Amino acid sequence: IRNGKYTGKIKGKIPFGKNKEFILKEIARREGIELKNSITYADHHKDIHFLEASGIFFAVNPTKKLRKIVPQNQILIWD
Repeated sequence: IRNGKYTGKIKGKIPFGKNKEFILKEIARREGIELKNSITYADHHKDIHFLEASGIFFAVNPTKKLRKIVPQNQILIWD
């Protein structure tokens, strides 16, 4: 926000790809959260590192590439 208006610029790291994993780990460290006891979900193959950082993860309406990476029992299709 600059002069009372939104600039559209993101402050900090953009939560995409490996940055999403980094941000997750930073928040977990700061808040004292054990990631092995956490659940994550995502839909894009670039989120695989984010997903694998938690104890349990699901691919929800995944891209074709993510569907190939994630075990079948961890894929959820929601319409």
